[in-house]
Amino acid sequence: MTIEATTADVQNPQRTTEMTQEAVNQRIADHMNAQKSAEDSGVDVGVDLSIDVNALINSVVGWVNDAIHGNAERQAFVQTMLQTVTSSISGKHNIMIFNMQQGFTFNPDWSSTWFTSQNYQGIQFGIWVFRGPVQFVNQGDGGWINWGFFGSFNRNGGTLDFNSL
Repeated sequence: MTIEATTADVQNPQRTTEMTQEAVNQRIADHMNAQKSAEDSGVDVGVDLSIDVNALINSVVGWVNDAIHGNAERQAFVQTMLQTVTSSISGKHNIMIFNMQQGFTFNPDWSSTWFTSQNYQGIQFGIWVFRGPVQFVNQGDGGWINWGFFGSFNRNGGTLDFNSL
């Protein structure tokens, strides 16, 4: 089952900047530290998720890792993860799941973006939940084996222009 949503063209998409993988990893680490500090101090981090998405994802990861074997089944992992996160947020946010070993360009508004990552067979997958607008460019291989996405967006090949939700 493919989960995709489309909308009319974005009139003013946010520009993105090219970043190295090291810069992306540092940005993610900085964001996660800021998010943790904000959560520890009781500050709203900008994404209102009414359930514990981390616990939900961790339980699904365990089940998927036990149930699915082999590199050819990575797409089932990505699809299951996307369906799980999508159902948990009730369509109120955009979602991007991506194989972090592939090249990509993505620069969301970190003040309103939730991020975590999960490992499947030695491959780190980034999982972002955000409102937009923002552009995601997949510079690697496409298909369910490396990425999955949901929300309000326009797609042109490996480029997704997400709209605000």
